[in-house]
Amino acid sequence: MVSRACQAALRGSMLDVGVLPQIDVKRIVRDASALQVHVQQRNASQVDFGRIAGLSREHDNMVRARQQLERQRNASTGGVAPASDLREQARVTKQKVQDLRALEHRVHHLLLEECAKVPNVSHVDSPVGDEANARVVKAFGQRREFPEGFRIRDHVELGAALDWFDFANAAAASGSHCVFLKNEAVFLEQALINWTLQEVVRKKFTALNPGSLVHAHALERCGFQPRSDDPSNAVYHIAGSTLCLSGTGEIPLAMTLYDKIIDPQSLPIRYVGVSPCFRTELSSGAASRGLYRLHQFNKVEMFAACELDDADAMHLEIARIQVELCEKLGLHGRLMEMPTEELGAAAHRKLDVEAWMPGRGRDSYGEIMSASNCTDYQSRRLNARIKLPSTPRRFIGTANGTACAVPRMIIAIMEQFQDEDGSVDIPPVLQPFMGGTTRVTPRTPVS
Repeated sequence: MVSRACQAALRGSMLDVGVLPQIDVKRIVRDASALQVHVQQRNASQVDFGRIAGLSREHDNMVRARQQLERQRNASTGGVAPASDLREQARVTKQKVQDLRALEHRVHHLLLEECAKVPNVSHVDSPVGDEANARVVKAFGQRREFPEGFRIRDHVELGAALDWFDFANAAAASGSHCVFLKNEAVFLEQALINWTLQEVVRKKFTALNPGSLVHAHALERCGFQPRSDDPSNAVYHIAGSTLCLSGTGEIPLAMTLYDKIIDPQSLPIRYVGVSPCFRTELSSGAASRGLYRLHQFNKVEMFAACELDDADAMHLEIARIQVELCEKLGLHGRLMEMPTEELGAAAHRKLDVEAWMPGRGRDSYGEIMSASNCTDYQSRRLNARIKLPSTPRRFIGTANGTACAVPRMIIAIMEQFQDEDGSVDIPPVLQPFMGGTTRVTPRTPVS
């Protein structure tokens, strides 16, 4: 959770730094009843439409009062009163206008603050409910049939035999949910990153190394709420500054669009970035052990900007790339349509890729990728728009998706390509990136 000290450190929200978010307040007030349904389906209890309506009325009244005063001030300049009286009247009216404008500004900020809590509208195909309601879109890859009597090991046991993971020294240095990769695992990580970048760049994505330090307002503009008491929104912050450690490359990649007027001829814009990611990750239990939930890990991320009407197609293109990457690695998995409570604030629709992880159980799967269509939810907060001389301003659409979350991809490779003696086969597409290594055998015999 975000402590009060952390909240104080996370100064500089998107309402205080840079351009104001261009949230469609009128639409939110007008369509409050319909939006309330989407809010309830996402279990987003922090949204208060009554407060939004009240602040909107208050703001509108202040605007009208200020405009009336300005008209009175302008009309008084042509009066017949003595000059000294006119000057005093103008001074008083000017001060009233300034006071009203300051109040108007404050109420507008409060209104935007409340409206920013309203999540995106959910896609018609998104199942309603929690993760248990996720729907399988399709399965891909051949599921391996282990011989009868084969003892399937999970990645933690395999990693111990291969001497790939040092959890003890990582815990001494950094605490729980941290790991030092060792031996061939170090090269496997680099192989996954380099191969993934190569594959995605072939899909007309531009490679970028965006780094991990971002301002708190950058998280907010992407739909995250670093000041929220919800543990899922908790972030690491840099004491004494407005900087945070990003949990995903999506955030710095999205900030390349911040306050930009974009030439429509340059669309779509596609980036693939590789960066360290930092998560507070409070989950525990058997499903979260080992590499599955780490405080720091490397990830390759895809991010795209396009015409708003093309956002659905761009989202599906990213999902197709994800499935193709898994198939080229030889992995078995499934593409999932994620339900409303799993969408977060920004996503209109979310598709997850789950890889088969037999070390958890013969029929167990774990998420290794996700792809989100954020429509204009992020672009309105980023003020990223298309502007042509003869047309009104249009906000762009954005979509993003994991290309390779390295630790989870390593889990899937180890558990799907293990042998009875604890060896792990390296996928053929990665072998050229590992000096031709085809198979890694245990350093310690397995029982």
